[in-house]
Amino acid sequence: MASMCPRSVGYWKQQCGTKGVRKEAPSVPGYLAVVNPNSRVFDGITVASSLTILEVPDNAVMVDKAKSELLGAWLNVVSGKLNYSAKVVLKDAGRSGLYHNSFYGYH
Repeated sequence: MASMCPRSVGYWKQQCGTKGVRKEAPSVPGYLAVVNPNSRVFDGITVASSLTILEVPDNAVMVDKAKSELLGAWLNVVSGKLNYSAKVVLKDAGRSGLYHNSFYGYH
């Protein structure tokens, strides 16, 4: 299993692309095979379509930026770089103590 060191969206974009060091590129189709049946957002994505999702431009609408970050998070989980049951504390001005303790829902 990989070390618990989550990677950025940029890292995953490179793994799905054709340039640069692509150490995990051969594994990406397998990762996506796990994402597809388990995600409520992504269904039937391929390496090519995941690259499109991850290459969101800076001036994109927020939902596209959120999808890019979500796909990056999924790839971190299925590759073993992020423990899906780890507690992640979310902070914002309106809510304190909101936390996410599984990859599938907020509590």
